[in-house]
Amino acid sequence: MAHNAAELEQSIRSCHRCDLSKRGGKPTLRQIVQNVSLFVVGIAPTEGAERLGEPFTGGIGRKLCSWLVSLGLDPNDVYFTNAIKCSVRDSHGNFCFPLSGVNHPWVEECRSWLLEEISVIRPKILILLGVDSLYSLTGYDSISRYQREKQGEQFRGIPCFALNHPSSDIRISGWENSSPVQQAANQLRTLLRASS
Repeated sequence: MAHNAAELEQSIRSCHRCDLSKRGGKPTLRQIVQNVSLFVVGIAPTEGAERLGEPFTGGIGRKLCSWLVSLGLDPNDVYFTNAIKCSVRDSHGNFCFPLSGVNHPWVEECRSWLLEEISVIRPKILILLGVDSLYSLTGYDSISRYQREKQGEQFRGIPCFALNHPSSDIRISGWENSSPVQQAANQLRTLLRASS
């Protein structure tokens, strides 16, 4: 277990726990900073994110950052990461995005990294995007069920929100206007004002 941000970052970047590294996948993560307002967890790095060495750098990242700005947040006060740290590649080393589902062995392999990131960073709020990231921390395999039963409740002392991944609505400009995202936005604004 890493004791500080630098050790954790080095450990993740040199990880070879699963077959993704053998297939050419490289861990992709932001520089680890502590005490951010939001900690956002996606599914896995895209090919572009891997090339740039940082998650949420493409269209989905721009959509998410725009939404965060609408909440009054500076995207620089947000830590972005993924449930699966490496880009996903097929057995021939070709990039492929994982189908959504909770049975990816890579989610299990990377869970301890995610828990260590949360422990070292100590965010005020967690946002889990997509069923893979939801499952990796909570064991829930349904976003709508989590939203009904647990939305906003604490995970290890941190309020936790689950939302559909913006990629599910990338062709539609309405992700940020969907009812669950709007409800979460209202709760987040309240929590952020209270923690200021």
